[in-house]
Amino acid sequence: MMVATDVQSLVDVENGLMDRRVFSDPMLYELEQERVFAHAWLYLAHESQLEQPGDFFTTYMGEDSGIVVRGADGAARAFLNTCRHRGNRVCRLDAGRTTNFTCTYHGWSYSNEGKLMGVPSYKEFWFEELDRDAWGLIAVPRVETYKGLILGNLDPDAPSLIDYLGDMAWYLDIMLDRQDGGTEVIGPVQKWVVSANWKLAAENFVGDMYHGGLTHASAFQVGFGGGGQSSGPGYTGAQRGYQIALPGGHGLGSGWWPDGDGRVGSIPTIADYYESILPETERRLGRVRARMMAPVHGTVFPTLSFLFGTRTLRVWHPKGPDKMEVWAWCLVERSAPPEVREAIRLHCLRRFSPGGTWEQDDADNWMQATQNSRGVACRRVPLNYQMGLGHEEERNADLPGRVGPFFSDTCQRNFYRHWAELVSGKGWARQPRRECCPIFRAGATKVLSSTLQRRRTIGTDSSRKDRWRADARGAGLRRRGGNDGRSRVRLVRQRLVRGLRRPAFDDAQPRRRPPVPLPQAGHRHDGHDLGLRARRPLRHARWVTDERTGRRDRAYRAGRGRHVPAGAAARGARVPGHQRSRRAR
Repeated sequence: MMVATDVQSLVDVENGLMDRRVFSDPMLYELEQERVFAHAWLYLAHESQLEQPGDFFTTYMGEDSGIVVRGADGAARAFLNTCRHRGNRVCRLDAGRTTNFTCTYHGWSYSNEGKLMGVPSYKEFWFEELDRDAWGLIAVPRVETYKGLILGNLDPDAPSLIDYLGDMAWYLDIMLDRQDGGTEVIGPVQKWVVSANWKLAAENFVGDMYHGGLTHASAFQVGFGGGGQSSGPGYTGAQRGYQIALPGGHGLGSGWWPDGDGRVGSIPTIADYYESILPETERRLGRVRARMMAPVHGTVFPTLSFLFGTRTLRVWHPKGPDKMEVWAWCLVERSAPPEVREAIRLHCLRRFSPGGTWEQDDADNWMQATQNSRGVACRRVPLNYQMGLGHEEERNADLPGRVGPFFSDTCQRNFYRHWAELVSGKGWARQPRRECCPIFRAGATKVLSSTLQRRRTIGTDSSRKDRWRADARGAGLRRRGGNDGRSRVRLVRQRLVRGLRRPAFDDAQPRRRPPVPLPQAGHRHDGHDLGLRARRPLRHARWVTDERTGRRDRAYRAGRGRHVPAGAAARGARVPGHQRSRRAR
């Protein structure tokens, strides 16, 4: 397990090296949920999916289930898809239109504006004492729209969406704003599960042109490779273009045609349509974006990715360190004629979909890379992200961002630099305050993670107890229970969570333990009658066996060096057959 302060040591951007635990460590995955997905802007839906009041779409924000819905006032809102009573989902459909959401567990119902409207037996069982205004759906604090894309943020103090996108918005317009009327999604969202870490997919779309000629060689061999990227297996075709890394972890790759003869799309029907609207596109976007650029791929950090030519956008929903759920949409211009819309839809399905030729190639690579990152020997060797290192341009007269060669790891290094900053708590997303669960506080995370690490590496040697006792004393912990790793982890958690049960103290008064009552003279005290089992010195105890019953019990010295079992001492009984202590012998 990894500690938050060690995260940046896993990503050596300056030398282009990456630790494989980035794709497999469970502790890193939990930190991602806390420090990336709880603070970043995440894609929720497209405006074309919420055209009428009451239209809704269920999605995820990290691993939190959510609902985005258009209210009666026309505003788009987002809520966590969880009932405030027992936590069940209030909506189980993928999409639809409704005026309210009802939990199927106990029947609490909410309006599409998040208000708690109905509580069964409100008078009889609740005595009309439940404050319904305070128990509505949990609202996503920030919901904003950019050119049809609806994004949400769980952090109320996050920067605005336009500030978050930065220069990436300038490039997104090439796909979202080529024509008046904007874009819309056609067909339902496609969903499938891949046994791979989400970052491998995000980095593939943010900057990997290097894999295309070999990974998709079969598609090129049958003439399904498309134009511009390569004329066949390998990398012998046109290679004019750049990888463009932007602040915030965003990035994209684009072909570059200085003569202004770039084309959008490799299918004749699609390419001819975009050629016909090129004057309008140039008027809206300018010559550079309309004629000189031919974008291929891109990712808005962390999980929203695009394929400009294929007209698909997708989200990589994390489902664990080794699993993700892929959601994909097909995007077209609203004013596109029917034959163009159908050509784009089929092109999207045949290339990038659960049954697409290119999709199968990529998913297989991601799964193998994730599985190999879990091996002990493999984790000792870093991954190489050095392609194009030192060959980037700090500035380009025509293109915002840091520009690198078309075949390079420029955008991947930029992606993981920002990821490491967020996960380590050094980025704009401050370290979260978890008042309800102190296990995630900085010190607690360090103690727990170091304990779990020892559980793996400490083994069963004779020095195991001494090392644990030394570490426990340093952490202010006392040992109870067995020697196994599970008992130690449970001990740490109990110690950390115990603070929730303590009564509130006045800040002016020191927190002290209650005084320990002392036993009376002549009373054989073993601690049980005072509830002080953990305070008993261990050096006065030993295990003894009752000769009559064969039962083993812990005994404590009581008069003349004889050891009496704890239970017998509490009852004042005298049990024969106990061994004398070494001092008595």
